[in-house]
Amino acid sequence: MERNCRKLDGKTQRRCYIQHNSTRGYFPMEIKHFSFSANFNQKLICGEKSILSLPSIVSDIGNKVLLVTTNSFTLNPLYKEILSNFQRKKIKVFEIINSGEPSVDFVDYVVENYSSENINVVVAIGGGSAIDTAKAISAMLPLKESVMFYLEGVGNKRHPGIKVPFIAIPTTAGTGAEATKNAVISRIGKDGFKKSLRHENFIPDIAILDPTLIKSCPPHVRVASGMDALTQLIEAYVATNSNVLTDALCEKAFNLAGKSFKRYIFNQNPSDDDHYSMLLIAYFSGLALSNSGLGTVHGFASVIGGYYPIPHGIVCAKLIYEVTKKNISKLSEININSNVLDKYAKIGMLISDNFNLSIKEGLESLLSFLLEIKNGYTFPSFKEYGIKKEEFEKIASSTSNKNNPVELTKDELIEILSSC
Repeated sequence: MERNCRKLDGKTQRRCYIQHNSTRGYFPMEIKHFSFSANFNQKLICGEKSILSLPSIVSDIGNKVLLVTTNSFTLNPLYKEILSNFQRKKIKVFEIINSGEPSVDFVDYVVENYSSENINVVVAIGGGSAIDTAKAISAMLPLKESVMFYLEGVGNKRHPGIKVPFIAIPTTAGTGAEATKNAVISRIGKDGFKKSLRHENFIPDIAILDPTLIKSCPPHVRVASGMDALTQLIEAYVATNSNVLTDALCEKAFNLAGKSFKRYIFNQNPSDDDHYSMLLIAYFSGLALSNSGLGTVHGFASVIGGYYPIPHGIVCAKLIYEVTKKNISKLSEININSNVLDKYAKIGMLISDNFNLSIKEGLESLLSFLLEIKNGYTFPSFKEYGIKKEEFEKIASSTSNKNNPVELTKDELIEILSSC
């Protein structure tokens, strides 16, 4: 193996190639965007039944906790054990059961009814919807206002970043919301929207990753949440704002995905290691998207999720193959930014754990992996969620290409929707 580094156009920017043999395994690793900032949780706790440390952690902060959780978690034996431990430590628990996507009305309702209780800490135990709901509640309790005023593209106020301390514990391996600085809030309908409440201070202060919590996920949740995580990794990795740090996180996650992803989402006797890996894949995807941005799939999801009652993970699952294929095709046609094509190929190499592939073979490996997942599960059609072909133009017109590695036209966006 040899390494060859050279300057590009006389600049200090360097491009390095690691050559495994004479024709294969070239990885352009362009050191770019070296001026960047990154935000992370203050503390991350990982491990089997690590959720049981929650009462002790909360007691160090205060004695009043607002617990946002789901009906499914209340059936878990750990739920009663945690409540019992809260009681032993004389911690008063205000419990909120979250269902459905985070909404303006629900967040406002909770803030209005609990802002006078002097909550010391907000805890979310659930999937991405529960965590985003709790994240928004944590941010709005000190302000005692409607979250609508502070949503990007909807409100006209800027949040000062103050919040009630927030702890996030995911029960699905998907959104990575336990690592992100935004809460996605929806209002579904004709004039609906999916917009973010965002501030770097909104990253959960503490995240707890407990693999026992994702073992009981039903198949449709495994697939939808898993495809959300995979989509976030792919889009963050090739995003225009990606950097050396987010690349490193994504590359490790792709390698883990190659070993564990299909076994977990299709419930093919996943091991304990697979459950650990999936939680890390989701967590890394949250860190990556929060620090580099996302692409066209999430541009679509923001629009579609505002208009129709369709789970976010299903949108990702239906679109990631088609958008990736279109990005690769257009990048190849216009012959620019070959570094992105190289990165797409590297994903295929990392997932297959085969670094002797050519760039073309790496691209084929990635697309084959995505197509196998798409064909391996029967996803509901867009039509089943009320999405009609006549509305594709409206969706495409509102879809953002922000941070996508190549600009896609409205006609190309409509073509992608038609292929799903």
